[in-house]
Amino acid sequence: MLRPSIALFALLMMSITALGEQDYTGTYIIQSEMGLIKLTLQQEDQGQVLGQLTGAGMDCLIQGSLEAPGISGTVSGYGIQLKFVAQLEENELFLKLFELDPYGQPDYASAQTLIFLRQPDATDTREPREPAEGMPGTSPDAPDGSSPIRNVVVNGVRLGDLEVSALEQEYGIQIEDAAYWYDKLCGAWGLEGGSTAGFIF
Repeated sequence: MLRPSIALFALLMMSITALGEQDYTGTYIIQSEMGLIKLTLQQEDQGQVLGQLTGAGMDCLIQGSLEAPGISGTVSGYGIQLKFVAQLEENELFLKLFELDPYGQPDYASAQTLIFLRQPDATDTREPREPAEGMPGTSPDAPDGSSPIRNVVVNGVRLGDLEVSALEQEYGIQIEDAAYWYDKLCGAWGLEGGSTAGFIF
């Protein structure tokens, strides 16, 4: 819907509280409009993180490394080449994907955020936590349980509270909680299933 700037990107990454050294090894899932997406990660002793992203027509390799406050690296497969950054907060993995610009650098305007739920391992007897109804990969409460989170969804991806707040400040508008569509090629946007409500340049 809106163009994240480099400053906004940095702000988003800083917004996720560093929880000390994390072990990213595990299986993560998200239920998207295109079906179940599964992310498996294996963290090596040297700080390398390898894995696979499958589902919804994808079968991609993940290669990254620990870089505070999370991990960063590349997603590749079937002609796909993306950069990513990720941060684990409790049992939610915030994965932000970026297309590459002509110089091979992350195109921050193309950023998409996916929120995966970490699945319990074989030794964990707890039931896996389900996403809130109608909200792929999200939970109904803020991480500290203090108050409900914003419900702003763009092209099927929920924006984080800090991202919504930063965009409201950047554009001087109030973003209503709703599901939106956005065409990044022409800047058109509107409510999901509705007509064009405006343009963002």
